Amino acid sequence: MEMKLWSLEEISSIASVVELIVVIISIIYAKKQLDDSVLSRRIQLLREIISEVGTDEIRELRSWLYNSSEEDIDLDKVRRLAVAYDRISFMLLNDRNALKLFREFQGNEIIQIWEKVESRIRIIRDQRKNPDYCIHFEKLYLSISTSERKY
Repeated sequence: MEMKLWSLEEISSIASVVELIVVIISIIYAKKQLDDSVLSRRIQLLREIISEVGTDEIRELRSWLYNSSEEDIDLDKVRRLAVAYDRISFMLLNDRNALKLFREFQGNEIIQIWEKVESRIRIIRDQRKNPDYCIHFEKLYLSISTSERKY
């Protein structure tokens, strides 16, 4: 019985297949690490957002706003509340998946708050001659209210 030696081409082909398998495994591993990293970043972002709008001051301002009549709305309180929501809006508008999660979590609240403070924000914009004052909050409102109407 003769033992046949593999040709150089056969060995090269086997090496190429093994190399391809190693590359595929590496890509799968890298993708998993990237997904884990993105998820971790998104969770951290949502924690920051929740802590921003979950402070005692912001909760008290929201409660005050919900219980205020149109003529009782104080510009300084509106400004403090709107600036907090403008900050989180900037973060959310730059991460679609976090925005989607936040929309499910507090979408109706964003709509209610914006609709209650919008006229006051416009007054502040005119006073400061700054048409972009709290613009991210307005964009978040528009994004959420538009998507809410789709459902």
